[in-house]
Amino acid sequence: MGRWRGGQWVHARHDDRLGWWWIVGPDWYYYPRAIYPYPDPFVPPYAVPGAPAWYFCPPARTYYPYVASCPVPWQVTLAR
Repeated sequence: MGRWRGGQWVHARHDDRLGWWWIVGPDWYYYPRAIYPYPDPFVPPYAVPGAPAWYFCPPARTYYPYVASCPVPWQVTLAR
């Protein structure tokens, strides 16, 4: 949780998408707007139609939106 809180907001183009990104280490999470002081890690980032990522919940062993909430931070899995 401390690592998540230590992330930063950047308004930039990433993966050919302009928007607000919450950056934690090497991971970028897209949001339609910045959420202060930081986004809730237990709510998946904004689901962009056609986005190249899925949000996986390890304890549930499934992806959002097939599970609406996750007791741990979501894992970003790039669509292939």
